[in-house]
Amino acid sequence: MARLREAGYRTLAMEGNYVLFLSVKDSQTVVKALKEKNVWVRDYEKGILKGWIRVSTGAKRCMERFWEALQEVDGKKTLANILSI
Repeated sequence: MARLREAGYRTLAMEGNYVLFLSVKDSQTVVKALKEKNVWVRDYEKGILKGWIRVSTGAKRCMERFWEALQEVDGKKTLANILSI
């Protein structure tokens, strides 16, 4: 979650293995593009969480893949600027 914040994303952390964040671009567009890269996230299309994207946390390898794909489709800071691997 800290990396999302450092990259300028607005985030919400719930108790559980996931994080919610607001994308720069339309959330449905971002989710569709991520799915095309085989990165599966959930878009909240209605209600008070409309526009938020849910990403489950997991293995470091999976999270790195998520970061790379997100940077390609949403256009925030570069991966090198936000990852401290």
